[in-house]
Amino acid sequence: MEPEVTTKYIDWIIDQLQHKDQTWQQQRLDDLTRLVQNQQSELCLFLLTADALQSQYAQQHCRHGETLTQLVQDSFVHNNKMDRLHRQQQLNKQKLQHLESQLHHWRTDAAERRNKKAMREKQYHQVYFVPVINAQYKKKYMRARDKNSAVEQHVSDLHRVMDGVKARVRQEQQQWAAGLHQRQVLEDQQHTVKAALERLDQLMKDLADTRNFWFQFKAHHVERYLALCQGGIDVEQWPRSATMDYEQHYQNGRQWRTWKEITFECTHCHATIEGWPHLDTSAQLTCLPCMKPVDPLLSPIPCITSHRHNPRPRLPSIPSILSSTLPYVKKLKSALNTKIDFLANNSLLVSRHFYRSILT
Repeated sequence: MEPEVTTKYIDWIIDQLQHKDQTWQQQRLDDLTRLVQNQQSELCLFLLTADALQSQYAQQHCRHGETLTQLVQDSFVHNNKMDRLHRQQQLNKQKLQHLESQLHHWRTDAAERRNKKAMREKQYHQVYFVPVINAQYKKKYMRARDKNSAVEQHVSDLHRVMDGVKARVRQEQQQWAAGLHQRQVLEDQQHTVKAALERLDQLMKDLADTRNFWFQFKAHHVERYLALCQGGIDVEQWPRSATMDYEQHYQNGRQWRTWKEITFECTHCHATIEGWPHLDTSAQLTCLPCMKPVDPLLSPIPCITSHRHNPRPRLPSIPSILSSTLPYVKKLKSALNTKIDFLANNSLLVSRHFYRSILT
């Protein structure tokens, strides 16, 4: 039967005592002790991981809060800009209405001036060949022509001003449409960040509750039960209440306080991962691809230390030594050849060929 912290396992050990010796009983208790120790190690690792997750989530919460504050400020500035644009639109529309009323008045006046100019022109043509009278009608015609020109110029100026106002109104309408879109974008971003903050708050609350549960379980059940296993108590005198409490709390925790997948950011590759994180040697959240197992045969320093081991420098190979010393050998050989030539010129010394044979 596989070891487990249950009353069923303890009863099974007691039932087997009549067929087994004391050594077998001690082995079963040692198996139970190792099981509790493994669960204690798993809980310690979970608590460290939960603390690292809480720290990372707290940083994310701070960043989301800063982003939300910035979005609120941007929305405030944008709404003020939209209010100014709305007021400017109202002013331009009022100005356009006033110009349209003036244009209607001056168009009526221009029509009257054109009719009067046409009448004076006709009268002037009728008396064109009549002396004295034609000079009077010429003045009347020229005065009517000038007044008509002035009115036409004023109407043209009004058209030009109205065209400018209409262009500004069209531009403001486009800016208003773009501003409405930007306002909607800012509101959507605020809703997104608020929803992310709410999810993060709930996640941090659930994680804190889970951590607190397993911390209490480790302090009040695992450590006490481990001390009980190591206390040398006979299995027939085993306290069933401690086993029942351990079993009940552990099963409740496995059912309601278990995490299989969670969203976290790897501190090495900064990728967002869906799953349960690992911890590196500095207790930082790490994804599985970034975990680099350390071979104990290659590194004399354990993985838990934060110091780096300086590896022994590799010795150069024989070919590399020969290639690096080749220039110096050539220089030495050249110097020896010069010395041999000097000695060969001296008849008291041995021949040059003898020295060359020595070198070769």
